[in-house]
Amino acid sequence: MMMGPGPRSPSVDVFISLEKLIYNPGDLLSGTVELDLKRKLVCDLITIRLFGSARVFFMEIKTEQGQLSKTTGNEQEKVLIDVKADIWQTSDETDPTRELSIDEIVRLSSSTSIKPRRIIPSTLPGLESGRYKFPFSFQLPEGGLETSFDAEHSAGCVRYFLQMDANRNGITGLRKKLLFPIVRPSNLSNKKAALGHCEEEKTYKSKKGDVHIKITLPRVYFVPGEPVNGEITIKNSTDKSIKHSRLSLVQRAFCYATYPNVKIKETFFETAGMGLPIHKITAGDSYTYPIQFYISALAPTFEMIGILSVDYFLKLNVGFLRHCPEKSVIPTIKAPIVIGTHSPYNSKDYAGTSGNDDALPGYSEMPSVFDAPPPYSVCTSDAGLTKLPGTDNDGLAGYSPLYYQLGSDGDQVLRKRV
Repeated sequence: MMMGPGPRSPSVDVFISLEKLIYNPGDLLSGTVELDLKRKLVCDLITIRLFGSARVFFMEIKTEQGQLSKTTGNEQEKVLIDVKADIWQTSDETDPTRELSIDEIVRLSSSTSIKPRRIIPSTLPGLESGRYKFPFSFQLPEGGLETSFDAEHSAGCVRYFLQMDANRNGITGLRKKLLFPIVRPSNLSNKKAALGHCEEEKTYKSKKGDVHIKITLPRVYFVPGEPVNGEITIKNSTDKSIKHSRLSLVQRAFCYATYPNVKIKETFFETAGMGLPIHKITAGDSYTYPIQFYISALAPTFEMIGILSVDYFLKLNVGFLRHCPEKSVIPTIKAPIVIGTHSPYNSKDYAGTSGNDDALPGYSEMPSVFDAPPPYSVCTSDAGLTKLPGTDNDGLAGYSPLYYQLGSDGDQVLRKRV
């Protein structure tokens, strides 16, 4: 049996490296483009482009009686940053190739025409085989940038990327991209939606009795990594046992499209949560239990007027069945919360910012609240909800993975083959 040829190794490997894992508005974004060439790369110019935009796109299918269904794409895009820099250019100004006119193309396409002499590759401009490294840097603006955002099933996103192009005569022969995150420091503690506490309750009435549920939150402002401190009360006045209760965190995105018509699409992304701590709540009983889960590493609450907004709420489903489907849930209760990037509850350094986003420090300048993030076993245990080892802070008010720049000490670099 004859075996076919194996996969060919690429003739060029491209690595784009950045000095930091997360960037803030106003930072100096610097890094390198590394090329590992197995053969000559024909080009006369290599550029690096920094691009960021907020984009909304979703499809709608319309079906009318007696007509074929029609699919319409709705979209809107707002460019946040778009700058370009040259990182390499050939010093040879002579190019053996020239553009052909339409008459010459027609003449040369004839079977009897005399073909021009083939150009020898060694005479073309470009980089010979070997390894090359080209540094670059961009100054991020202080304003106008929003936090990177992507969510499953969401019709909108905020993305930033670096794009390397190798061009010859204005035509791109090689293009590689690297996505990277930007986080805009946000302190929403003085906003009206983030002040005070929250109490939401609802009663389900039926012929066989009532079910009353209540969510109590001492505060509604959180940062990623913090525990949700609060409690849930379920009062079962029916003749059945309640066997299902699930609290989850839901991310809601409002996406606005302007082309070809103004359209709004609302999407939801539900994260992991917690269930009922006991086996069941029997008929006639009432049960109160604490909320025990942590805020995920989610984008902060934000609003880009006229294009995209993101907010969060806690959703509690209660049902009589053990594995209760969504349609069999009895009362569903929602409690809105706000997610930011800086906690105002644990550090005196941020007490005087009065919610001024521009005055907030970047993550590299933030103090070390703990020596290291707690292990998963501590976070999920009862002890983890009250105190971390080696700290005097009850309630974990200051813990956030953002303080550690995704687990790094600030000296790690983002390097990726693209």
